[in-house]
Amino acid sequence: MLAPYLIGRRGPGAYVGSSGEGDGGFVEPPVVTTTSSGDTTVKGQVKPGSFGKFVYPLATLTAGRKYTFRYTPQFSQLAQQGKLAMVGFGLKNGNDFHIVGLRGNGSTGLNKYKVYGTPPNGWNKDIGHTTSDGGAAAAGSQAGPNYIRLIVSDDGSTYIFQTSANGTAWSTEYSGSAPTPFSNVSGVITFGIALWFSNADAGPFSIVIDQFADALAGDPYFANVVLLCGFDGING
Repeated sequence: MLAPYLIGRRGPGAYVGSSGEGDGGFVEPPVVTTTSSGDTTVKGQVKPGSFGKFVYPLATLTAGRKYTFRYTPQFSQLAQQGKLAMVGFGLKNGNDFHIVGLRGNGSTGLNKYKVYGTPPNGWNKDIGHTTSDGGAAAAGSQAGPNYIRLIVSDDGSTYIFQTSANGTAWSTEYSGSAPTPFSNVSGVITFGIALWFSNADAGPFSIVIDQFADALAGDPYFANVVLLCGFDGING
């Protein structure tokens, strides 16, 4: 069992940077802050009329591993107040991308959702992305906090996406899903927490990630992520 690690391992104080990847759909590039306690906050402002996307790297995506994080969104200042905002796992390489996660259903609930694209409808702030609405999610709320998990198959060609309200009981939302447009996760360069906003949205937002785990897919110690706080370590 590996000892806990803070996200970013910055040491005392706070670290501020913009090492994530955005698509131009923001007034300024979102800013990422990691505190000494391990909490990571992403803050930004969505540009009106843009499908703003942002991925902040948390780990190297590898076959046979599972990735879990807990997040709390602050979307009340958005024009749609989180009703159309999405938080999930982002897979990216150049202009090819795939995001799977939870998105506001236009009312008060959350749906499981995918969005992906390749050039010319790839990593840009305009229309043309492919979306897939999977319907109501088994767990999660627009206010959070929410737990989400990505389990990559041993051959790297598919994944399982799960949600939890408490980090203990997990529901499978997608199973055997291909990370389209990638044929295998080995083709992914940037992997981490992802945000996607509708072009009907605009305004400031923030999101806090206070738990993250990267473990072997079958590791029982990491079955209950509620034990974790501020992880970026790898338990192999």
